[in-house]
Amino acid sequence: MSTLYQITDDLLALDALLDEVGGDITDERAAEATWQTLHRLIGQLKAEGRRLHLVVTGGPRLIGLLAMSAATLLFDHQDRLWHLFTPRPLRQEASGGAILHVGPDAGVRLIQAPLAPWGAYFPALRELTQASSQQVLTAQARWMDEGERGRCQLVAQQLTARQAEVLRAFAAGLNPQEVAERLSVSLKTVDSHKTAILDQCRIAWGVADGERMTYHDLRRRFERYYSAAP
Repeated sequence: MSTLYQITDDLLALDALLDEVGGDITDERAAEATWQTLHRLIGQLKAEGRRLHLVVTGGPRLIGLLAMSAATLLFDHQDRLWHLFTPRPLRQEASGGAILHVGPDAGVRLIQAPLAPWGAYFPALRELTQASSQQVLTAQARWMDEGERGRCQLVAQQLTARQAEVLRAFAAGLNPQEVAERLSVSLKTVDSHKTAILDQCRIAWGVADGERMTYHDLRRRFERYYSAAP
């Protein structure tokens, strides 16, 4: 069974959302209430075995963002996220309810948007549907930190002792010339080690060969990794 839910002013008309939000999201309390309501709504529909098509268009932008957040936790692979595209001239002409219905030639169309259903890949994530938005943000930051730490460790394990020294120096905020002076090596040697380190980073982070990386990336990626090391 396919169900279409639009994240627009129509959703604001839901009694449950109106009761908790009051029609607008003007502070963190209202955002939290919206978060909880959307999770309950989508969670209930998924518990009923429905296939969902979430259409994000118009209305308060924050509701759309919160709904997409809920979808990443609760959607399965068969569910879909869409954007309802309306040509700008038509939006201007229809402002204030001047036009309520348009024909198939008006240019309005659905555009499917990519959405990673992380809850389907990692079922434990769905436990966050019972958490507050702040708890979700805290957990997300922790998982991201753990993921970054794992990539940093993977790179560090592939380096020679000298390359590891160079990486630590870059992570400490030194530029190539300063690294050369600290380690008493030539700038050419530092650049050679830097290239080898960046090659390992490209593998660990899945960076395309054509994408430019510099020693600034090494500081950004490894500063916290080494500062937290015993």
